[in-house]
Amino acid sequence: MTDATEMTTAGDHTLYANWTAIPVSNTGGNGNAPGPEGSEPAPAGVDVLVNGKVESAGTARTEQIDDRAVTTIVVDEEKLLQRLEAEGGEAVITIPYAGDADSVVGELNARMVKSMEAAQAVLEIRTDKATYTLPAEQINVDAISAQIGEDVDLQDIKIRIEIAEPSEETAQIVESAAAEGGLAIVVPPIEFTVTGVCNDTRIEVTRFNAYVERTVAIPEGVDPSRITTGIVVEPDGTVRHVPTKVILIDGRYYAQINSLTNSVYTVVWNPVEFADVARHWAKDAVNDMGSRLVVKGKSDGLYDPDSAVTRAEFAAIVVRALGLKLESGKSPFKDVRENDWFAEYARTAHAYGMIKGD
Repeated sequence: MTDATEMTTAGDHTLYANWTAIPVSNTGGNGNAPGPEGSEPAPAGVDVLVNGKVESAGTARTEQIDDRAVTTIVVDEEKLLQRLEAEGGEAVITIPYAGDADSVVGELNARMVKSMEAAQAVLEIRTDKATYTLPAEQINVDAISAQIGEDVDLQDIKIRIEIAEPSEETAQIVESAAAEGGLAIVVPPIEFTVTGVCNDTRIEVTRFNAYVERTVAIPEGVDPSRITTGIVVEPDGTVRHVPTKVILIDGRYYAQINSLTNSVYTVVWNPVEFADVARHWAKDAVNDMGSRLVVKGKSDGLYDPDSAVTRAEFAAIVVRALGLKLESGKSPFKDVRENDWFAEYARTAHAYGMIKGD
């Protein structure tokens, strides 16, 4: 997307990548459940954009899977690689979709993604509701291949990048989590996933080693000044802020969200005003960070702006501000007990190399 007008700011940092192997039963190689014999929908030709130039390099099929319309757009390897060679390095490959499917999947084989990685190309899945911008190197085909089996050819591994409306169960988790936290949902939740699929094995890419951008459309009629931040909602209902800014593109507002993980995202309105910063020089910054779930204050709506910040509080603030998913495991510090409120924050900050202890 172009001609973006920034309204707020977002961060940019790095991390390490994780993958999870998930068994898939009764599915074809692309991870979709097969339909009745003879009912396979005929794929239709679609255009793919390479640096904005139209290339007839895709086919699309729509299937009903568990009462959900799933549209899969498969990119032609030969045509794409020819265009990439002509364009040179750092090309942006855009797979656009303008229909009303519940789930939209861009599908390439791993050999294609490996070639894109070498060319420092970026893959972009674009729907009317969201755009997912993913540098090919963040998919890390080598790690996926190693988990599936190095004896499997890359061309036999399908890489699927998906933007989807979450299931009713997941949507209910989001609504309950927002209600519990007093958050007003501005944008219906959207789920982003990246998977490597081969036969009965599916490798889900859950984390990236750099921030990955998602741009979520704000519904018409929503006041952009009543948007606080994007959040991630985990399957257990845990909520965390992720770096977010509101941008204006061609007369429409979008929430541009940067995150190190895949999950379910939504955008919320959460105004916070601490009573004891009403006349303080840090009022705007403190209230903004409180609204974004980065700082929590003391009690009774107070922040205590002139008190010292402990090392534990510092770790918590930095981890929340960067939108990091909390790490589990044994504490690296002898003086941090597992039941301390800051234990997960200290462990996470240490895992990312932000603190070292004494």
